[in-house]
Amino acid sequence: GFDGYEAMRERFRDFVRSGSGSYPDRVQWLQEMHRQGGSTAVFGSMAEACLDNTEKMFAQQSIEDLDRAVDWMIDARRVFVLGLGLAYPLAYNFWYVARMGFDHFILSPRHGSLPSDDIIRMDERDILLAMTFQPYRRDTLAAVTQAKQRGARVIGVTDSSASTLCREADIGLVSPTHTPQFFHSNAAVTALLESLCALLVVRGGDAASDAVDAFHSARWEENIYDES
Repeated sequence: GFDGYEAMRERFRDFVRSGSGSYPDRVQWLQEMHRQGGSTAVFGSMAEACLDNTEKMFAQQSIEDLDRAVDWMIDARRVFVLGLGLAYPLAYNFWYVARMGFDHFILSPRHGSLPSDDIIRMDERDILLAMTFQPYRRDTLAAVTQAKQRGARVIGVTDSSASTLCREADIGLVSPTHTPQFFHSNAAVTALLESLCALLVVRGGDAASDAVDAFHSARWEENIYDES
């Protein structure tokens, strides 16, 4: 399924950079790092990984793909934002911010439901923004397949151009997640999603700006925020 040698090699590089072995193995490695260098060594390694991931994400991102993804989402009838497991808080935060400017963004799955409950109502007018990272979730990939069968377009957010999600998506947005800790890092992915939100509002024009202003004005009027 790879386009060529470079795509295949990148897949194996991911395994090496992310710390090969099981999660327990990586926990033991992290603990050994602490024994040898203390908290300073662990904290320094985390800082290096987060900064490196974020720098690579911005440097390697295709602006054309970003613009196309944003235009698709603005013009879509509905945008379903899907993230399961560790990707759920990322999906939730993106949806939470995007809905301030647009009322057609929907978090999926909703409480007490399954992704398929939303997907069965999709068609070519809809977008599925799906995200999953190593180890890739089968339920997310199944949702992508179902959405494409319904005619919806798919924007994938993942950690490798060689991942199944990136290959199956109509647009694949990639962010490194490498880290010395036992689970992958979300720092650069968060920066990517925040950038998408910024582009959405900019390209959404006055309608998006007015919607964001109305959203926050209502909260101030309801005394939601502490002004002290």
